Amino acid sequence: MAHPADIAVGKRLRLRRKELGLSQTALARDIEISAQQLRRYERGDDRMRTRDLFRAARHLEVPIGYFFCDLAAGKSTEPDDHDLDLVMQGLQLLKLFCEIADSDARAQLIQLARHASREERPCRPA
Repeated sequence: MAHPADIAVGKRLRLRRKELGLSQTALARDIEISAQQLRRYERGDDRMRTRDLFRAARHLEVPIGYFFCDLAAGKSTEPDDHDLDLVMQGLQLLKLFCEIADSDARAQLIQLARHASREERPCRPA
């Protein structure tokens, strides 16, 4: 059964493709996937791979967050709150991270995230 998030992303993908007047074949070729795979994404049958989502956003000239607008607005069947929070917070973090010009500052942020994620894990016996 398709996950509501995959269906919502697929709907937005199809909407933007049609707004630009692109065929499934043309968009699939441009983002280097098969037309059959694009159809599965648009129906929500398959979860989009990150690489394909990134390529689609670039080719369709939208930010990656565009594909999640319906989820954030509650317009489609929503995934559970935890999933939605992860997506929205992850998008916010990605946007801010991309705005950091200093490579050292980005590396420090990555280290901080690694440290924080280790703190969240349950303790394991030695």
